Amino acid sequence: KRVVIGQIDPNPMVSGTGIKKLKKSGIEVVTGVQLEQCLKINRGFNTVQSLGRPYIHIKWAQSLDGQIATANGESKWITSEECRKECHKYRSCSDAIIVGRKTVELDDPVLDSRYGYSPSPRPVVLDANSKLSRDHKLFKRDPIIITQSKSKTSAKYGNRKSIIELTGPRFNLTDILKELREESINSIFIEGG
Repeated sequence: KRVVIGQIDPNPMVSGTGIKKLKKSGIEVVTGVQLEQCLKINRGFNTVQSLGRPYIHIKWAQSLDGQIATANGESKWITSEECRKECHKYRSCSDAIIVGRKTVELDDPVLDSRYGYSPSPRPVVLDANSKLSRDHKLFKRDPIIITQSKSKTSAKYGNRKSIIELTGPRFNLTDILKELREESINSIFIEGG
């Protein structure tokens, strides 16, 4: 008899059509319930619909003197356990997590969501020249590799669908976001450094 809707679908191809059908069938429809929370939950999809690109969340940690690691690079973390838990919470709200090749080589991260948060985001690695070894932990999680040499990458990692080739002398953020959108990734957590 009554349907409660938080957010009307922002996709112009379907926006409001279901509501019209419900009302036409004599069903009471209430919209905008807890709209602010709905917008937050759906921010990835909403960003894709309104801007044509995924929602981006950038995370970094730095010391009071503006550094992200110790001078010798030996520091694994410069944040507290509480901060790391919060980071994993944000990871679990994202479809993908992006790092560069160097981060993978230096830290060998899994790039998942731990501390009881789920699901884990899909790992994405920027590896322009396909230098990354397959021995890293994240290869157990089927990462998307963004490269400038798909044939070289395919030969190295096997002929996989999860390779995106971009052209040009440098990676272009607009191109990366477009390609990830094509992979149905609505929200990205950037955690490099």
